[in-house]
Amino acid sequence: MNFLKKSLIFVTILLLFASIYHDITSGSISTDKENKEMDKPEDNIVHVQVLPGQTVLSIVEKYSNTNSLNVDQIIKDFKKINPNVEPYQLVSYEYYYFPVY
Repeated sequence: MNFLKKSLIFVTILLLFASIYHDITSGSISTDKENKEMDKPEDNIVHVQVLPGQTVLSIVEKYSNTNSLNVDQIIKDFKKINPNVEPYQLVSYEYYYFPVY
């Protein structure tokens, strides 16, 4: 019986230290605004044909429901969903995916 108690205490302490080590090395979930990205990208994307004179910002403003948009975040999200496209050189009449906020 004494051996069983000691073994249980040892395993409990071992799990506690393993948990602490994992928390220290992996860290906690960050709540910084910089790390905030689109939660479900497939729900926040529209597929749009670009017309002459339109920009990434003008299209995102058209489809978004907010008045305060972060241009850097828009460009970052656009590059994420269109990895091989330069956001400042859109081709007219081509289709691209745009983030919606």
